[in-house]
Amino acid sequence: MLPLGTLPADNFGVHVENDIDERKLAWLLNQIGEVKIRKSAEKYTAKYGDLIYVSKLLQWYGKKAPSSAYSEKYIPQYSVYILRSRDYPILKLGYSVQWLNRAFSFVKTGSYDANILFDVPATFDIDQSCAFYTGSKELALRTER
Repeated sequence: MLPLGTLPADNFGVHVENDIDERKLAWLLNQIGEVKIRKSAEKYTAKYGDLIYVSKLLQWYGKKAPSSAYSEKYIPQYSVYILRSRDYPILKLGYSVQWLNRAFSFVKTGSYDANILFDVPATFDIDQSCAFYTGSKELALRTER
């Protein structure tokens, strides 16, 4: 796969709107080659007077770029968290891939709205709560125990 920014300045005569289009075009280039892309772009421009979109090229060739070709790969970041209640002598201990989202989930109510940033500090003592990055699920489980 070609890195971003390695396509020629003319993008083979294809309309490239953003980096996702650029990545999809690079994927298609690896699949069918530059000659076919240029010929298809020239044919489309001659007929319609405009640049062809990457999605149209993919459709013409019956191809669908896999999401791994144009999107970021999610890498889990395991952490162990300790949340101390502000009003009660309670500690919430656990592990999570996204511990901040987990903290927010404890304060969700039926009236969940944009004021969630005020609800978390009202529920948990931020100065006495913390999280530790563990790197792996196994270490997070051991640390939690």
